[in-house]
Amino acid sequence: MSGSSSESTQAEASESAGPTRAVRPRGGIGRIWRLARKELRETLRDRRTLATLILMPLILYPLLSLAFQRFLVASYLASTSGVYKVGIEEEVDSEVIRELYERGDWLLGIDQQTARETTGDASAAGQASSNAAIASPKTRWRVEWFVAENVRQRVANMDLDIGIVTSRNRGDGSPLGRQPLFELIYRDQSVMSQGALLYVESRLRTAADERLVAWQARRPGRPPVVTIGHATVEPEGAGGGVSLAALVPLILVLTTITGAVYPAIDLTAGERERGTLETLIASPVPRLSLLLAKYTAVVTVAMLTASVNLASMTITLQAAGLTPLLFGPEGLPLRAIAVVFLLLILFACFFSAVLLALTSFARSFKEAQAYLVPLMLLSIAPGLLSLMPSVTLTGPWMIAPLVNMVLLARDVFAGTAAIAPAAVAIVSTLLYAFAALGLAARMFGDDAVLYGQQQSWTEWLRRPSEPRSATTTAAAFGCLALVFPAYIVTSGLLA
Repeated sequence: MSGSSSESTQAEASESAGPTRAVRPRGGIGRIWRLARKELRETLRDRRTLATLILMPLILYPLLSLAFQRFLVASYLASTSGVYKVGIEEEVDSEVIRELYERGDWLLGIDQQTARETTGDASAAGQASSNAAIASPKTRWRVEWFVAENVRQRVANMDLDIGIVTSRNRGDGSPLGRQPLFELIYRDQSVMSQGALLYVESRLRTAADERLVAWQARRPGRPPVVTIGHATVEPEGAGGGVSLAALVPLILVLTTITGAVYPAIDLTAGERERGTLETLIASPVPRLSLLLAKYTAVVTVAMLTASVNLASMTITLQAAGLTPLLFGPEGLPLRAIAVVFLLLILFACFFSAVLLALTSFARSFKEAQAYLVPLMLLSIAPGLLSLMPSVTLTGPWMIAPLVNMVLLARDVFAGTAAIAPAAVAIVSTLLYAFAALGLAARMFGDDAVLYGQQQSWTEWLRRPSEPRSATTTAAAFGCLALVFPAYIVTSGLLA
């Protein structure tokens, strides 16, 4: 009996020890991933998260495209005189270009008349987009031609909307057949200049294509190719205005922030309010693993939000025909979309850590929302700086949080991003993300925050009952929040 009982005890011990040995290797990253899947599953079950993730992009970007078309572009064009000023450097070139332009204008008018007769619908004759309205011959726009020297400088000075330079007048002595015959110079941050570019180029290309077809019908062999190139100039002075294309990365960044806000609140302050966070903290799981799991879930939701928003924005802009107006004649390249997507992932990692660091202080859902509303307002303010053409990714702006990402995304869309400033912006954002995550790890599950009671504002003015070697994190942030606006106001009064 004793032998059998000892054998059964050993068997039970081996059976109980077996699962323990099987579980141990699954710690670390595997445990964090299991916890993250659990948190992500609970987050994606919530209707508010799904509404922010899916419904908001489907509604937001069509409304924004209508705003661009109906209000921004239409109001700007309505405030002008309806005249595009086009400059050409040589009188001989002026005669050829004007002949091509008039031929193309006539051909486009014939095409629209044919479309109306075929479909019986006047709206089918033109594209449902603002740039199609600009290029349409039925609009009230007309072109004034000027023969002037140094048209590039005059376009930069905003004396001309666009300039046309032929190959022999570009100063490089290149033959006409190897370089673009016409180079159209415009200001890429001016709606008026881009409208003139689309209007004139559509007619020149139509006439050039007709000549090419006629040449191929008459003569065999390789026909002469008439090509049209583009060149941009920066406007001089303060009249450059606000770039509409800079709104796109700012909107993407703000929507990514919006997608991460609710999961960050629900997984920290929400669980504390429901009383489930104490149970998680008491479980035999390291607090850092719990935090990393919640961080992974918040980053995943933010990345999904960024993906849906970027896809919705791209499809909407392409369908509305706004890409040439916002990003130039070349449109929106796929490479730029991929790079901006990676930047949004990096920004999602940074801001998710900031959100977790702030919501770790909160003891309720309402308190967390009170913390994040000022943060959202502070996020909009520096992002608006990217709308100013004079603000570039140089100097302190390379390490300014949020501003550096918006400026870098703007440069990527414009095709002017430099490697060194981009590297500084990316590395600084990563460092900010690690710092915010470290602060969140210090505050997450802290007994003073977890079990402490909500205090009134008078508690901030009382002297601590026991002396402390260092101030608390909450007191330090409170003093910083008071000193910073006081410094701004005082420096402004003393200036």
